[in-house]
Amino acid sequence: MNETRVIRLCWVVYNGVHYHMARLRALAHSAQWEITLLQLLDNDVFAALECSGDEYSRIRLVTAAPGLKRGSLSDPALAKALERKLSELMPDIVCVNGWGLPGSATTLKWCHNHHRLAIMMSESTLMDVARSPLQEYIKRVLLRFCHAMLCGGTPHREYALALGMPGECIFLGYDSIDNNTFDKASHAIRMQAEHIRQSLSVPQRYFLAVSRFSEKKNLCGLLYAYAAYRSSSTSSQSGELWHLILLGDGELRPALEAQIVALNLETSVHLHGFATYEKLPGYYALASAFVHASTTEQWGLVVNEAMACGLPVLVSERCGCARDLIDEGINGYRFNPYSTDAIAAVMQRIATLPERERESMGEASRKIIADWGPERFARGLQDAVSCATATKRSRATWVDRLILGLVASIRP
Repeated sequence: MNETRVIRLCWVVYNGVHYHMARLRALAHSAQWEITLLQLLDNDVFAALECSGDEYSRIRLVTAAPGLKRGSLSDPALAKALERKLSELMPDIVCVNGWGLPGSATTLKWCHNHHRLAIMMSESTLMDVARSPLQEYIKRVLLRFCHAMLCGGTPHREYALALGMPGECIFLGYDSIDNNTFDKASHAIRMQAEHIRQSLSVPQRYFLAVSRFSEKKNLCGLLYAYAAYRSSSTSSQSGELWHLILLGDGELRPALEAQIVALNLETSVHLHGFATYEKLPGYYALASAFVHASTTEQWGLVVNEAMACGLPVLVSERCGCARDLIDEGINGYRFNPYSTDAIAAVMQRIATLPERERESMGEASRKIIADWGPERFARGLQDAVSCATATKRSRATWVDRLILGLVASIRP
């Protein structure tokens, strides 16, 4: 590749959201590249997640299929629109957002046909979902079309190695958020805590959970655990039991509402809906602790957000971020999400700690997450690009090309 000209880098994603832009801004500051975020769709189930690239002059936000809804993701027209847009952009390097998402196989096929470098971005781990030999074989094949890989953390690197990606081609830093925004906002909010508390209608002490209301988030299990925490506690250190705020929305909301009534938690569990990106720091800053109880979670960016806001965190051991971000007893605790008693125990434990110890845990969270910001993403991606340009990987066989074409036709 000619090093005297500007490198054109394109990142293909499902739809662009705030954390994509935070990562690319860090990259734009540290590399003289022409950067495009190519989103398949320009809409999300939750409109609050959508963002515009207009304010970021060095990053272009382009949509492959404007106006297309989520239900059309398997439509062959989407694959054609994606290929057409890639051919218009003609990037030198393409970042592929995981092998299981719509558009991934099509993107890899386009890269191979046009002799472009492909970097796989992945936050999959061996434990996140049940694996089948056929699926694992297909992933191994797809990785043969990739020149480097950018993963989330330790368990993601281990999985990539198990799939046959050479260790020298795997880099870390994929999962990051705009730490500074959450850090600064939380400090400012705590300076006017009572005013913000009234405007958000939140209690003095509460556990906070932020997620879409879907099965894998294990909110039903969290509610049972919270009920167990309340029934087994006479009082917290401050003299009162903490409340629980569930921030989010989704198809399970009616079931959660019914469960709250059945457990007699109407006065202590609060569903505040899906908060906008601007309001999120307020909920984090005023919370006493953060809890994430997913039974399956490739990473868990909400944990990053809570840590950047200086909260102690209670995180399921099934979350991809748990091994790298949770220092047991220092900034929080890990737990078995399938055990009601285990979740209730860590809730009780954090709630009965002296205030000073909880504050120290929150500060520890800030220090840990400081090294997992967008700058880490930028460094990791730059290293992956350097590796991809220097790597002489063997050409895919005709069988590999056949499989890639078949996968792209089944799941564009």
